[in-house]
Amino acid sequence: ERDKEEMEAELHSTLTEADLMGTQVVFRSGSPLNAFDLRRAACETARSIVVMAHGESQSAADASTLRVVIALKTFPKLMGHVVVEVLDKEMEYLMKIIGGRHIESLVTHETLARMSLGAVKQPGIAIVYDQLLGFDGDEFYTATWPEMAGKPFGACVEHFPMAIAIGVVCSDGSVILKPDNDFPLTADTGIVVVAEDDDSYEAIQTPYQIEVGNMPPKKPDPDSPDRLLFVGWTDNVKGMLEILNSIFDPGTEVHMLNRTPTADRLERLAEQGMADPARALPNLEITHIVGNPAVWRTLRNLDLNSYRCMLVISDENEVGDLMASDSHNLACILLLR
Repeated sequence: ERDKEEMEAELHSTLTEADLMGTQVVFRSGSPLNAFDLRRAACETARSIVVMAHGESQSAADASTLRVVIALKTFPKLMGHVVVEVLDKEMEYLMKIIGGRHIESLVTHETLARMSLGAVKQPGIAIVYDQLLGFDGDEFYTATWPEMAGKPFGACVEHFPMAIAIGVVCSDGSVILKPDNDFPLTADTGIVVVAEDDDSYEAIQTPYQIEVGNMPPKKPDPDSPDRLLFVGWTDNVKGMLEILNSIFDPGTEVHMLNRTPTADRLERLAEQGMADPARALPNLEITHIVGNPAVWRTLRNLDLNSYRCMLVISDENEVGDLMASDSHNLACILLLR
């Protein structure tokens, strides 16, 4: 609902023509809840529609997003694929019920949390994310290859020497990642690959001969349990702790450092359905530390060298001001290092 000129000025202040790489960005001012404004933005003929969450809180943002989905459902000839950002995972089910098969919901906080916490367990995975999701390096591509019809999925490794096949897109639109090697391919099966570009690979007729080596030796398990430092506090902490509990071994220590009083933290977790953290998180041993992580007098009381990993997230006390939040995180990281 912002002014068109204002949005254009903000875009050009952050991105140059070279950054856009030829992409034409057209702005329309209006309400996404108004059918007339949606039609003026050509929503019926759009190939894809992305609904971003916007609101003062998670509940307000998801409620507004739900109303946009309802407004889009009033267009019977809607052709595009609709991707909806959801902040509260509890709302995802309702969004799918109302949106139907044309709506794909994405709980962005949970997705980003899983990616961040995956880097906690495997530090090198952050480089993989950057290569796959950024514009540099290899990316995901999907195409049908009639010459692969009748072959099993496992044969892709021999017929795509310049790409890595990771999944398939079935004729009904469903996606299967890492299917069985004997999964049958048809002329209509889309093959999902990781490649440098969409024209940098092709299916070769003569299978490529591959020499299979030996697996590298497994690293021994650490003698002592892992210890993690968790800096910051938001409404998503419950989900992040559940992810940590699923990927780390029993006995892992998690020290939570932020300015939110311990009683308030436990109350917030209880409101989200985690009344007994020790029972809900059997693999984790939670220790609450109250203090300002951006001040050295707080950090000097900790044995920083004992932590396997330190995770710094944006604190809700600073979330209202993006610049202040980033400055606070930067101060924390500089002191920790």
